[in-house]
Amino acid sequence: MVINKVLIGNDQSSSLWSKWFSYFIPTTVIGTVLFLIASTIVLSLIPLYIPIKDLSADDFYSSSIDLKYNMLRSLVPTLSENTMVLSSGNLTSDQVKLLETIIQNKFYSNPNFKNLRINISEANIQSTARIRSRRTIQHRLSNEDKVIISQGQVNSTEYDQLQILFRLVRHAPLTKSLISSALVNIFNQIEFNVTTFLALFGDSTSGSSARTISYHVKDSQIIKFNSVNVFGIKDYTGNIQSIYAIQTDNAIYTIKNGQIVQIRSLYETFVFNNGDSDNQYKALLVLKNNSYEISTTYQKPNITFPKPVFSFPQNESVPNIFSGILVELNNKINSRSVDSGTLILNYLDTNQGNKSVIMLNMGGGRYYVPLPTNDSLFDKYFDSNKFRTTITQQSYAYLQLFQAYPIVDICSKVPDSGKSFCSLVVQDMTVTIPEALRTASQHISQFQWQSQSFSQMSDFTIVALVPGEESMIIPLNASNLISVQSNTRAARNINDLDPTKLNTFSAQTNGARGQCNQQTVAGNDIPDDRIIDVGKAHTTVKFSYQTYVIKDNIDVYYMNRQTFSTGCVGASGVTSFALDGDESTIRINVSPNCAGETNTAWVYSIECTNELICEDNICYCGLNQQKSEQILNASQNGCGGEGSPYNFIIEPLGDGWGFTPACNDHDQCYGGCNKIRSACDANFLESMQENCVKFLPIVPLHLSCQGWATIYYLAVHFAGTNFFIPGQQKNCRCVT
Repeated sequence: MVINKVLIGNDQSSSLWSKWFSYFIPTTVIGTVLFLIASTIVLSLIPLYIPIKDLSADDFYSSSIDLKYNMLRSLVPTLSENTMVLSSGNLTSDQVKLLETIIQNKFYSNPNFKNLRINISEANIQSTARIRSRRTIQHRLSNEDKVIISQGQVNSTEYDQLQILFRLVRHAPLTKSLISSALVNIFNQIEFNVTTFLALFGDSTSGSSARTISYHVKDSQIIKFNSVNVFGIKDYTGNIQSIYAIQTDNAIYTIKNGQIVQIRSLYETFVFNNGDSDNQYKALLVLKNNSYEISTTYQKPNITFPKPVFSFPQNESVPNIFSGILVELNNKINSRSVDSGTLILNYLDTNQGNKSVIMLNMGGGRYYVPLPTNDSLFDKYFDSNKFRTTITQQSYAYLQLFQAYPIVDICSKVPDSGKSFCSLVVQDMTVTIPEALRTASQHISQFQWQSQSFSQMSDFTIVALVPGEESMIIPLNASNLISVQSNTRAARNINDLDPTKLNTFSAQTNGARGQCNQQTVAGNDIPDDRIIDVGKAHTTVKFSYQTYVIKDNIDVYYMNRQTFSTGCVGASGVTSFALDGDESTIRINVSPNCAGETNTAWVYSIECTNELICEDNICYCGLNQQKSEQILNASQNGCGGEGSPYNFIIEPLGDGWGFTPACNDHDQCYGGCNKIRSACDANFLESMQENCVKFLPIVPLHLSCQGWATIYYLAVHFAGTNFFIPGQQKNCRCVT
């Protein structure tokens, strides 16, 4: 991913983001005048107000407009030695939506046409070439390469013709001059980058691409298809158990429990939160200074994902699968865990070069990724047939998942400040990612095996992407390495990191963006101006403040207007106000020492009323930490958590060692209101150790049982928040 090229610092091959739409101008003054005259004559001969479906009575629209573009085979200088073969026939509905989005964004970027909308009814490509030569494109495409197609005839027989049928729509009357001006300024030329051009019009059966698959059980990257990287969980025998992240040049798509939960670029984030019921979700667009809730509630996709059966090797020595790197991410301001981040691990492997992998979000601010090593035991259990079969099955299932999201409808409702980001997301979700998953599900034999030779690893850094905050690069070194046993800083050289063990690090975000139900304290004379992310709109929040004796002034803003001000006071107070728009953030500005004094202290809090507040270890009601009420009985399902990517190994081992009763008791504890998670985990370990006593007559078995009991305990210790908090939120409620 290009994100990594910039942040690793060693790859200068391309810029971070590619723009796939831009302003374009008429090629010549003469051409402009002639085209304007011709367009005016044509449009004067056709009716301007023919109704089209799904438009309101207040909309005005043009009649159907038919434009044709000639596309040479050698449109890009760097590809001049090769022939780009374009597909013939109608574009798919997804491709039409992408083309419509590209042109629509040109309208948005031009102040003269930003209120115009385009509805493309059909687009197709017809070949006028006498011979359709199929020569392989060997050049590695650069996102800086541009393709410009123009209307008019070309003195060549080697071109294809793109035909677009569309209507223009707006909420004010359409005039002939406005339509003619739009045709000249918007449609005379259309510009693409090479990647988008080939995604829209390229023949997928021609050319070659970067297609590799990695089978090592501890290499989280599964598929690389051009700019698309797919990360998931594998078992010892080669089964792909799940996919948890997909990375493109534009964004990182995080998947959890069979749903897309977050889409993150360097600067913007889509967060998909649960709606009013478990089978619904709402979309939240998080920008640097604002967040917007999409008012529409959507149904969650109901996709059936493959569940490959894993048979744990009996009486065999197998490597510990729970090894590698674990990062605990906390907020620097309030020390709370940050579980909404996307983390990228970058490091250097002397054999493989620079490596980059998306870390698995374990919940509770913990992020994990295994590290691949040259362990021959993996080859002993690996089955290439299972590997290829499950890649095919999982790719098809996740293809259905991405196609099920109404991303075009979601993006149509975002404010103008999010349109550019949305354009890239639409491109990814309708063309780029589906192409990669479809190819993997249908043509896995065309993928090459990635080298599995690993060597010394060094230069570990984390790129932390937290919604609403600037990206951070965090080195992993001795200063933030934690000893798991003592939970203290470990004093050893990071270059001696052992990839066969679990290496735990701590990291902190700047915490410049606050959250609802979190207390913010600034204790001296430093002004404070920050965004508070409430997490949803159309709700009521409670604002509490204390400025003590020395006077301070605190102002609260919502949607760029002042909602409340304390005035210049030395006092305390509580007030409530409604977030009645789609924006889900408020801004709080503190001006200390407003009366000219010094050595002040102040504190304020934003509380989302009647909501359960959950930390890593406990959930409670309100900032005064009142107890919650049990509304549903706790459930149990043996060993393994609902949606856990490691159930394939946790469930059979738990049954084999007799840990199931202890697991059920642990489930009951996690689902009980007002329980302390660490106490549940401690009781869980004690129960498993008592179970292992029955193996005392056979010392090796007893030691092995004790070892697995410790591993199970560490699993809930590090990842249990991912199940503790949802259990509390489902079974408990706050009562006023």
